[in-house]
Amino acid sequence: MTLTQQRWSRAELEELRKSKSLATGIHCPACKKEKARVLRIGISENPDWPVYQCRHCRLQFIEPCFDNVKEYYRTEYRKKHTDSYGHSSDNVEVQESAEQRFAIQEWASKPSAKIFKEKVPAGTSVLEIGPSAGGFLSHLVGEYDLHAVEWNEDDARFVREVGEIPCEEGEVADVFEGKTFGAIVARQVLEHTEDPWAFLATCRKRLIGGGWLFLELPNASNALCAVYGVREFQNWWYSAPHITYWEPETLANILDATGFEARVMPTQKFGLAHALYWILRGEGMKHRNPAEGLKPVHPRHPLAPALNRIWSRMDKEYRVQMETLQCTDQLRVVARRIEI
Repeated sequence: MTLTQQRWSRAELEELRKSKSLATGIHCPACKKEKARVLRIGISENPDWPVYQCRHCRLQFIEPCFDNVKEYYRTEYRKKHTDSYGHSSDNVEVQESAEQRFAIQEWASKPSAKIFKEKVPAGTSVLEIGPSAGGFLSHLVGEYDLHAVEWNEDDARFVREVGEIPCEEGEVADVFEGKTFGAIVARQVLEHTEDPWAFLATCRKRLIGGGWLFLELPNASNALCAVYGVREFQNWWYSAPHITYWEPETLANILDATGFEARVMPTQKFGLAHALYWILRGEGMKHRNPAEGLKPVHPRHPLAPALNRIWSRMDKEYRVQMETLQCTDQLRVVARRIEI
């Protein structure tokens, strides 16, 4: 199905949304039940593309907007999606090299790598699925037996030639034939898969008994969508590459069903400034990193120590409260394959 093909007209979709009736013929990618309703109409790339929610497991999802998922990520994805500011909803192609992506990823993945190292023993054989240019893996070099599978040709080449990490470009089930791993990492990957059940089942098969699964993905219960209800953010956040949108409980349930003992941790990546920008201006921040803390007063100003301390404290308190209330922007999973 392409962006110009749909099951229903806009008027029919609107009627389905208002009536909260089940959309016939729509199956949930996770639980496979035909109990989906139209949650909203519109994604970043197409204002008429429906977003569904499963009434059985609560997964939010869209139908894929491209015919061949692997070919899309191999050749098209990076033309519109950058690690600098997320995805673009216009027709301007992104000009970003693997080297540039690596620099961004290496900096941004430090907290994730720290937690991974705290959980997974050194020396473990690790497979990262979808590492892009390998920024996360760069923190594990010399401590783990590293492998990667990446569909984008430029990124895969960068991981192999610059990162000196074995990286194949095939299906997860087929790469590094005959090898099992002590840990699998899939950061910002699960939401891109057409069949998350099959993906997690494949990860389980590639792990040794008791092996670790480390996931990170967006949280469908994030405050800008589920609490503040910022329409402009929702129009941007729902996008064609993200086929599924996960709440903590839904994610925990599918992990349990596919043979994992998992801890799902709501994690707040972006700060108070990011939220205020969307709430007050209806657009994302482009002039600074949205994950940075708040220090608005120039450090040379005599009032900087006192005022920046106040802003910094508010930013930290905001992140803590988001995690307490489980309406964070990210979900982090540390899971282990059940041995019995």
